[in-house]
Amino acid sequence: MNNVLFLIYNILTFVLSFLVSPLFLLKERGRRNFLERFGSWKIKNDKYIWFHGASIGEIKGVLPVLKKIKEKGEQKILVTSTSPTGLDVAKDIADEWHLLPFDSSFFYKRLSKRFTPTKIIITETEIWPSFINYFSNNNIDMYKINAIISDMTIKRYKMFKFFIAPLLNSFKKIMVQTNKELEHFKSVGVKEDKLIVAGNSKYEITLKVNSEYEALEIYKTYFPDENINKVITLASIRPNEEKMLFPALKELCDNNNDIGLIIAPRHKEKFSYFGDKLNEYGFNFTKWTENKGGKKGYKVVLLDTYGELEKTFSFSNLVFIGASIENIGGHNPLEAMVYGAYVFMGEHYQNYEEIINTLLEKEYVSIVREEKDLEDLLVVLQNFPDLLKEKGKKAKEYAYSLCGATKIILNEIGM
Repeated sequence: MNNVLFLIYNILTFVLSFLVSPLFLLKERGRRNFLERFGSWKIKNDKYIWFHGASIGEIKGVLPVLKKIKEKGEQKILVTSTSPTGLDVAKDIADEWHLLPFDSSFFYKRLSKRFTPTKIIITETEIWPSFINYFSNNNIDMYKINAIISDMTIKRYKMFKFFIAPLLNSFKKIMVQTNKELEHFKSVGVKEDKLIVAGNSKYEITLKVNSEYEALEIYKTYFPDENINKVITLASIRPNEEKMLFPALKELCDNNNDIGLIIAPRHKEKFSYFGDKLNEYGFNFTKWTENKGGKKGYKVVLLDTYGELEKTFSFSNLVFIGASIENIGGHNPLEAMVYGAYVFMGEHYQNYEEIINTLLEKEYVSIVREEKDLEDLLVVLQNFPDLLKEKGKKAKEYAYSLCGATKIILNEIGM
């Protein structure tokens, strides 16, 4: 029965890949390396250990694993993503990086003639039926790491357990983040001997800024004016989230000369959107790309580039984690916490629900549900900055305590 289902699925996805192509071609991000989505890769004919993650967050989450493999120098690394921006993260460490094709065995068969994967490692929530079925049937060992099934997704998986269970059991090992995820995978029919709680490699500490001196030097490039001593960064902000954030922040900046503000949109195509919104709300701002930092006389910087955001965490007092006011699910708060910054976010954090609930219990993070919540937090920043600094310090210590997943993952995949 499953063979028939896969045949139908493959035909449908093959046809749909051509039908949805115009939607990709409408956007700059969709046009990047577009033909790779049909398996048209320019890749050296060699053996690779293949890692796949959905986008930036997932690829960043496996960087600690990739770095350890790279250090050994025994295997060439291939990284794929469904997002071009996800590949940007991997370029410095991978030997090859490409967009994952549309999920049809027709495209995977085309790829398999060009190179040989020795192992395939898929991260977090990604489940592409044809991808998994094609390569597992070709005797390629497949692993799932940082594995998670959300409460919403588990309901759908149980409805299609007859299809999902054989698919997940194709993996040689599934390394889940928590005991809760272990139970989720068992409930959809995954054999217990295929499961192990390994944690999440994205919680490993891999700092871009390694000293207070380095942080100070970077800070000076953003805020040449010496009177700026409290910095707020809006990280991976999404459209419409500014509606809750900008009014209170504008008032704060107008009434205090010691506040610096950094706005870092999640997506490149939204840089101009947030530039327009900053003008609309009356902010006097400069763009990072104009000066490779900030500019004297400006307290607000639009971070209109990639690769610099983490560096801003090293000198930020307060960091907002985007995609959480809009119902998108949030991003990893520990990326800022490892630098000692105090984190706040909106109420939609389901992508990291378990870790954030723990952080809330420890009062290491704040949730803003309305503008008044943000105003109260900004009062604390102004009048009790040492309180937030102390909480940030404790959050940093907690973040370091979560390390260890990389070692387990490497052992399980035989590296």
